[in-house]
Amino acid sequence: MSYPSDNALIYTRSAHCRDCYKCLRNCPVTCISMNEGQAQVLNQSCIVCGECLRHCPQGAKQYADSIVKVESLLRGKHIKTIATVAPSFVSNLDAWQQKRFASALRLLGFDYIFETAIGAYYTALESYKYIKDEQNVYIHSSCPAAVNYIAKYKPELADKIAPVVSPMIGHARILRQIYDARANIVFIGPCVAKKDEILWDNYKDLINAALTFEEIFKMFKAHNIDLKKCDESSFDKPSFYKSQYYPLPGGILKTLNIDETALPKRLLCVDGPENVKNALDNFGEYSCDIEIMWCDGGCTNGPLNTESSIIKKRVGIIDYAAENKNSYPKEKPDPVEINLYNKFSPRPIASEKYSQSAIENTLKLMDKENEEDRLNCGGCGYPSCREKAIAILNGYAQKEMCMPYLRRHLNMQNTNIIDSMPCGIVILDGELNIAQTNAFFNQMFRCDGSVMGRHISLIMDPHPFEKIISGENKNIDLLTEFKQYDIKCRFIVYNMRSTQQLAGIFLPVMSAEELSKIKSSLKMRAIDKAKELLKHQIDTNQKIAKYLGESTAQSQIIVNQIMQIASDDEYDES
Repeated sequence: MSYPSDNALIYTRSAHCRDCYKCLRNCPVTCISMNEGQAQVLNQSCIVCGECLRHCPQGAKQYADSIVKVESLLRGKHIKTIATVAPSFVSNLDAWQQKRFASALRLLGFDYIFETAIGAYYTALESYKYIKDEQNVYIHSSCPAAVNYIAKYKPELADKIAPVVSPMIGHARILRQIYDARANIVFIGPCVAKKDEILWDNYKDLINAALTFEEIFKMFKAHNIDLKKCDESSFDKPSFYKSQYYPLPGGILKTLNIDETALPKRLLCVDGPENVKNALDNFGEYSCDIEIMWCDGGCTNGPLNTESSIIKKRVGIIDYAAENKNSYPKEKPDPVEINLYNKFSPRPIASEKYSQSAIENTLKLMDKENEEDRLNCGGCGYPSCREKAIAILNGYAQKEMCMPYLRRHLNMQNTNIIDSMPCGIVILDGELNIAQTNAFFNQMFRCDGSVMGRHISLIMDPHPFEKIISGENKNIDLLTEFKQYDIKCRFIVYNMRSTQQLAGIFLPVMSAEELSKIKSSLKMRAIDKAKELLKHQIDTNQKIAKYLGESTAQSQIIVNQIMQIASDDEYDES
């Protein structure tokens, strides 16, 4: 089995991508590359599961559109066009809509409409041959995303996949044999990965196009086809009763109506990315087969289903099958003489091997030189700091894509800027304990880092601060003298309500000559740095607002206040 060279079936519309990292954090295989705020899909790593489509809040992720191609097929005058519709179609429609769906497809121009469930019966029957094999264990899956995952990320298990085609492929082969080998065949389903599957080399030219339910409803709208105005009609051939259950977890046994207790070995049904990955990591530990479906809840919860309620989707499948029970053949159909075999091959991702020293150096650049700094929190989208470091080496990520890193560096920059101010600054918590001071304050009041966490009364009279915290004064701005320190200064206190802290600013009263000297150096440098900080904060907050979850409002308030004071002509005259 060979595959197409990595087609860009899912891509990013750059104009819509806003740096939120949500697609990366929700991608089960981390196939997203972040570059200057743009989340691009790495085609060679992508398994086309569609999770990024499901989770992108801005609609920046898009998949290859097949509408134009299908419209062209439908306009062909001399070749019949056949629709094979995934059984999960009913989970997107109310009961009355289900009875009109086939009519709507005929109005679009399809000559024949069948349910893919017909193919599901025969592929389930073929899979059962391997379930009965007591000498070997197999992985059963008709899910192309799951097969892609195994081929790329678990290539050593590729030969363990039961060599049976999916219902879509099996049904297409049946249609070409029974109806018209030259016909155009269009698959309609909930899965973007089916667009990939029809391109696999062994299946090329078997199916002409794969539409999602989202696309088919767009086509109805474009052609002004209203289901309310369509007649009730059925598919051109009824499927087999139990095959309607195929899109649910455990679909093989449900389709064949086989009691699990009658099996010669266990068959465990696993759905959802994390469960599938876990099952594959532990495959072979027990003598049992596994049936895997990449989407949580199976095909009824595919990323491009238009219905959101999982309960409604499940109930829709069950009710539809029960209501149509009498229209199905009474006897089980005979096996068809059709080739349902397919051998799956590994397709491991080629990756650069990096030395341990290169990885450690990158971790150091990420401020994760020490093991205790490697939180492996997953907030960046990578399962560990080490894997994030490898992604940086590959050029797929930036070191700034890390909440602890950003917090630390913003705080460091804020501290450096405040330390460079030509005035004393002290930050107090709600209990009037010292939370932060700058170098100028320490010089003015002859203290050092040992005062951190101590009450402000250790250094000065706390009364002005108490007036602010009690609400007696909204702010304090006065000329005062601290005789014990031989300081005359402008003393400002205000409440930083957003952080529930108090800020004290101490601007020394200087002679005109002294002030003139520092204007061209300290003060101007401070203002420049303050402006630089504010610009940096605005840019950073825009880039990581959703990522960080909070702004650096504390420093912004302080710096704004100092800039205003430092530029005040009244202070110049004092």
